[in-house]
Amino acid sequence: SMKLKSGLYVDVQFTATTSNKSLLMINKNALAEGVKNPIVFVYKNGVVEKKKLVTGTEQGNYIEVKSGLSVGELVVTSGQINLSDGSKAQIIKVK
Repeated sequence: SMKLKSGLYVDVQFTATTSNKSLLMINKNALAEGVKNPIVFVYKNGVVEKKKLVTGTEQGNYIEVKSGLSVGELVVTSGQINLSDGSKAQIIKVK
């Protein structure tokens, strides 16, 4: 079992657009392999799960998530290099 030594977990954030349609946006830091291969690790019940996303528009440090993630899921934003699907992890900080 691998313990996450350092990491930051964030709640998914919403950003409103002029069309009144809410977009699901996450920080690009959460993407384990960058924008071209949008994969994130989601923390739940002491383990992380690897999820492939379908992304959309980028706004600064944030990118739209069209599918693959639900509101309120805890997304790992640093330390992903130490993780794999099913790794045991511990929350250090929630932002």
